[in-house]
Amino acid sequence: MPADILSVKSPGNPIRRRGLRNTWVGKALGVLAFAAALAAMAVPAGADPADPGVVPGNSSDARFVHSLEQIGIPYSGESEAVNSARNACTQLAEGHSIREAVDVVRDANPALSLLQGAHFVAIARTIYCPGHREAL
Repeated sequence: MPADILSVKSPGNPIRRRGLRNTWVGKALGVLAFAAALAAMAVPAGADPADPGVVPGNSSDARFVHSLEQIGIPYSGESEAVNSARNACTQLAEGHSIREAVDVVRDANPALSLLQGAHFVAIARTIYCPGHREAL
């Protein structure tokens, strides 16, 4: 076979990398993050107030922090976590992608993995961004 047929990259046909958000892996990651956020916030009907599945307090901030704790997402402080969540909503409202919002959250919280960052943004969207709850 001619060498140009076997070549992976030719001068007229550069290799293009697809971004994570355009692949089925990126979409699956987003769906899993959103589902985990919803599951973490689900409160069983008739739950005992002492039950750890019951969200303490009525504030959005308390629900957000409780949801992070339920799925084991680390954070340095409640106010920092809430500010990062609200910043993620601002990013989305400005037209940035979910992945870009995850990157902003991870920049502020370097200990978070990509999956944890995606969960963080999914929970933030559910609690703080009612206009951005559309399917991932």
